[in-house]
Amino acid sequence: MRPLILLLWLSVAPALADSIAFGAASRCDREQGVFELVGRVEANGVVLFATPAPEDLTALEIGTRSLTCQLPHGKVQAVVRVYGGSSGECQGAELAIVDHLSVSKRKLPIAAPLSFNWSCPGQTMTVRFTVRARKADVVVERCTAADWTWEAGYAPIACERVTLR
Repeated sequence: MRPLILLLWLSVAPALADSIAFGAASRCDREQGVFELVGRVEANGVVLFATPAPEDLTALEIGTRSLTCQLPHGKVQAVVRVYGGSSGECQGAELAIVDHLSVSKRKLPIAAPLSFNWSCPGQTMTVRFTVRARKADVVVERCTAADWTWEAGYAPIACERVTLR
């Protein structure tokens, strides 16, 4: 009789599921001359970032966002679309797409539209853009990751820098 009760309890017990949403967050620090767009993951109610991130990041809500950041030596403009889960693009948990990224009307060297913080299997995903414009030169850093897993988060992460003059 006990195995039957256990079987009945298991069949009506609430299911526990993992929840995950991939999105983006940004910040504009005029004083430091920095604009950042960072991959953001909300997993089971805990917010994680693609790389170590400052506390003053603002999550980008679902929809199209036009971002402007006036830095001492340049104005950063970005257009980012954030989609909710199951919106196509071989994904099921939110998606961010960068349509435009420029500094003082100089378009940055990215292929737009660019899937941000999401990739289809076998593709590298872009997980962070940092623009530093403290002097006449503008430094753009782009970080990518091969994958995201529950165990390791983003790994491995590789960053490359380009200086715009």
